Amino acid sequence: MHALSELHLDDLNWHTRRYSKWSAYGESKLAILLFTAELARRGVRAYATDPGATDTDIARYSTGLMG
Repeated sequence: MHALSELHLDDLNWHTRRYSKWSAYGESKLAILLFTAELARRGVRAYATDPGATDTDIARYSTGLMG
């Protein structure tokens, strides 16, 4: 989702834009990656992972598509 997003630093809280849960999600993922990259640029060992690609039981009680 981060690759499809554009971070709006002038309106992080969606005060002047029509709210979209999918856009908000994508922007939050982009912000995490940008923050991690900045930490690494400053010499801090930093990692970011895609939980969707991580083998977990996060959806073990879900139904429908996630189940």
